Amino acid sequence: MIRIITDSSTMITSEQAKKLNIDITPLTITIDGKSYLEYEEINSKQLVDLINDNHVPMTSQPSVGSVMEKIELYPNDDILIISMAKGLSGTYETCESARQNYDRDNIEVINSKTLCAPHYHLVMDAIRLRDEGKSLKEIKDYVINKSSTIVSFLIPQDYGFLKRGGRLTPVAATLGGLLKIQPVLMQTQDGERLEKFTVARNYDSAIKKIIAHCVENNINS
Repeated sequence: MIRIITDSSTMITSEQAKKLNIDITPLTITIDGKSYLEYEEINSKQLVDLINDNHVPMTSQPSVGSVMEKIELYPNDDILIISMAKGLSGTYETCESARQNYDRDNIEVINSKTLCAPHYHLVMDAIRLRDEGKSLKEIKDYVINKSSTIVSFLIPQDYGFLKRGGRLTPVAATLGGLLKIQPVLMQTQDGERLEKFTVARNYDSAIKKIIAHCVENNINS
């Protein structure tokens, strides 16, 4: 049996994970000194409501112990751990540290090089391949190959939040809001950083520039 472990960057809740027959190690969100397990003790709406109420959340990766707890559930099974992007989180390093505590060659840790929706799709592909009876190596090779082709864009919506979190100066945030300038960030090829892709005059223009980039790189519908 192949067991798949991933983290809450996939936006998969513990309840959904049970139906998919996978395990989730949730990230921790800390707000005003209080910590919550992502998608277990706080949902997306509650988080956005807190942000809109001028609170600034901080996140931290799952602990080594929590990953080890998942591994120890399956002492005789092959295990594939698909973590969110190294560099954007310490989750990959945490999972690697957990793996090194076991003298087993059937535990594989993959850096997805992405997060959120693309991470979710990689995990769903792994589930499909597992259910088709593919081997641990076959699934690992597929996920690694597909992760190398993923391109991610980020369009920030809340200048006030970026200002409160220190990612934008107050002047830049104010000007951006007044001029309706829409920055677009792009994940670097190694998946470890976000860099500026372009600046557009509005959201629609930003989307058109992303689509143009996809067309130029032979990405179809």
